[in-house]
Amino acid sequence: MISVHCLDVSALDPRDPDLLARVDAQRRERIERFAKDEDKRLCLGAGLLLVEHIGSASVERDERGKPFRAGGPPFSLSHSKTMALLAVGSMGAVGCDVEHCRSLDYLKIAQRAFAAEELRQIERATDPFEMFFRIWTLRESYLKATGQGIAGDPSSVCFEVAEKAMLIRPVADNWKFREFSDVAGYRIAVCGEEPIGDVEIDVMG
Repeated sequence: MISVHCLDVSALDPRDPDLLARVDAQRRERIERFAKDEDKRLCLGAGLLLVEHIGSASVERDERGKPFRAGGPPFSLSHSKTMALLAVGSMGAVGCDVEHCRSLDYLKIAQRAFAAEELRQIERATDPFEMFFRIWTLRESYLKATGQGIAGDPSSVCFEVAEKAMLIRPVADNWKFREFSDVAGYRIAVCGEEPIGDVEIDVMG
């Protein structure tokens, strides 16, 4: 079962020595390198989620840049605005994405980054803004799980999104998806090779 954990970092103090002591030295160095406090908070929040739900070992990256912990469970991290997200599996790959549903030129982005069928779904949707963020988070969660990243051909991945989402390209039956709108103003999607649990809202500080 994949567990999903979400943390609002807006109240975190990125200079609090007690909070900083809870994350590893590598993450403290990353926090220090950020110029903006909002970025420091997100980095600290992601580190706190990792420590709370995986352990204190440092994060490494594979040849594709995907983070992992040697000997640890598969996991995926994401963050947006003031929200940090962690999905932790027990087997196979996992990917997650959280997006703040802010104002943007979503059609322009979709034309560049989505498959043609996905763009048509947005144009025909009752709420095209919501449809855009559903497809965006689903695509990101899948690309993170597979380690592909966003640099490839957008048309190589395609979702059909109705009440439930279905990956129609590439054809694969091993992936499971789950979407969440539990946090006001955000969309969350998780992808993995095992069942996905409910999102848990963490409180730290």
